[in-house]
This record gives sequence, structure tokens and C-alpha cells, in this order.
Amino acid sequence: MSAVLSTTARTSPFDAAAFEQFLATRTEPDWVTDLRRRSFEAYRESLLTELDPEEWKRVDIRAFRPEKYHLQNASQVAEMGTLLADRTAFGGVVSHSDGSGTRSTLGDKWAALGVLFGNLTELVGTHGDVIRPSR
Repeated sequence: MSAVLSTTARTSPFDAAAFEQFLATRTEPDWVTDLRRRSFEAYRESLLTELDPEEWKRVDIRAFRPEKYHLQNASQVAEMGTLLADRTAFGGVVSHSDGSGTRSTLGDKWAALGVLFGNLTELVGTHGDVIRPSR
């Protein structure tokens, strides 16, 4: 039995309009939005670069159908845990559901040492001055 990620086919799921829709859902500082825009432009430029046949000649991607993938809202996906949860202790845990942080915890030992750990969106809001890249 195979699972279908989406029955809605889209010809260009990661185009400029979809990216702008994504940005409209975010409440982030301008510097984060600027980084996202630069990253999206790098992605678009990489699409124009022809792939080196030597690097890809042994990769069979005939079954891959990118038009079947698209961004989903948080209500469409379930949170998944780590396979190691029952085998080890973690200093912190961050859970994501389709790219959106749903939960984060950090052990008291690490928090007392000043460790910043968690969902990037939350950390940008609470510690943006610390994690902002220097120019």
C-alpha cells in the first residue's frame, strides 16, 4: 500500500506567488524577511543552472513528481516524534509540523547556562538581537 501526500496537482508549487503568500503568514522582523527573500532568489537561480549529467547519471528520479508536493497548513499534518525518544535523554526537544514549530522544551541545566534552543520563529522574536547574523 502506498500513501499519497496530496491529490491536488500543482504545476509550480514553489513559485513567486506561493512564496509571497508564505511571507504574508509570517510575523518576523525585516531582516529575517530579507534573508528569506535572498534565499528564495538563490533557489530560483539554482533552477536555471543546468544539472551536471555526470553527477546525476546514476540517480533514477523518473518516479519523482514535484508537482504533487505543496505547502500545507498546520491542520493538515500530524506532529511526529523522534525514533530515539525511548533510547536516550535529550537536553531539549523541538517539534515541527510541516515547517512550523509546535513545541519546544529545554532542560533547566542548559537554560541556566544561557543556551538558546527552540523554534527559530520564537527565538527570532525573543532573542533576535543575539541570533541576527552580523553584516
